[in-house]
Amino acid sequence: MTSSAHGTALQIRRLELPTPFPVGPVNAYLIRESSQAVLIDCGPGTEEARHELTRLLAQEGLTPQDLSAVILTHGHVDHVGQASWLQNLGVPVLAPKHVDTWLDGKFAAYRGEFFSRLYQVQGVPVGEVDRSVGDLQALNRLMRPAEVDVTLEYGKPCPVLPQFEVVHVPGHAQHALALWNPVTGEFFAGDQLLPHISSNALIEPELDAKRGQEAKRTKSLLQYRKNLASLQELDISTVYPGHGAVFEEAHQLIQTRLAEQEQRLDHFLTRVREVGSVSAYRLAVDYFPRHKEQTSLIMSETLGYLDWLKVLGEVEEQRESGANVEVVSWIKRG
Repeated sequence: MTSSAHGTALQIRRLELPTPFPVGPVNAYLIRESSQAVLIDCGPGTEEARHELTRLLAQEGLTPQDLSAVILTHGHVDHVGQASWLQNLGVPVLAPKHVDTWLDGKFAAYRGEFFSRLYQVQGVPVGEVDRSVGDLQALNRLMRPAEVDVTLEYGKPCPVLPQFEVVHVPGHAQHALALWNPVTGEFFAGDQLLPHISSNALIEPELDAKRGQEAKRTKSLLQYRKNLASLQELDISTVYPGHGAVFEEAHQLIQTRLAEQEQRLDHFLTRVREVGSVSAYRLAVDYFPRHKEQTSLIMSETLGYLDWLKVLGEVEEQRESGANVEVVSWIKRG
């Protein structure tokens, strides 16, 4: 419990909702102030998650229709899947810019085209490309189309929770927010800071191309590290993460995550030096043999470290013509 800008008590409840994903349950947060009840994130679009959300709200004396608003931290389906259902019940949906491209389904084909080409270029076998892109598209079944009623602006107070500032936290997702109370230090982190696992800095397509296969990819790990460094400048007390228990010591965790990334970077550099020339996919399955079927995760991780090594001048990309698309090998420099 904390105090609001109006001096009234602000009650915060963590609502743990089931997901069908390896990460396990996802957190939604119920924030109550006077007669207002705001939900942060809402779980995947499954019957199990909907039932559990309804049950947990009932424990607080609420129905879903009683919610004043739902705030979405980012567009991933385990956080936004119930948005359409809540919106149909009259609950306004608030989210940062471009999260609507995840909600309305209009960019699903664009993203599919992007990843299909990216994976082929980076050495993923054709059969695995088809399976992985199919898995990504299947996630759309866990949500129905919704709209963003209010677009939240980074660096501004949140309209329904004005004591919290909307903070841009790119990395795990490109278009993602955290909510930070500069007075109390409370920080709703989405998936940017998790207590028990490191967040994947997931690669996404830039949204300004005409077609997905023409889109440039984000340099998500570099953005993530830059953002973590910027979060060190904030006075953060209690962190409310998208998965796992509420925790403190945010700055210590950030230092740990940055150090872990530097250790992993050393591994990738050593491996490239050993082989001289290698595809991103080969590096990925070598480093993550137990997760080789999670192509989107291991390719995002691996390309992130290769981007970092390229900035450091340790590797460069070598492009060659393939059967249908160019193929990229990563080679050591010098």
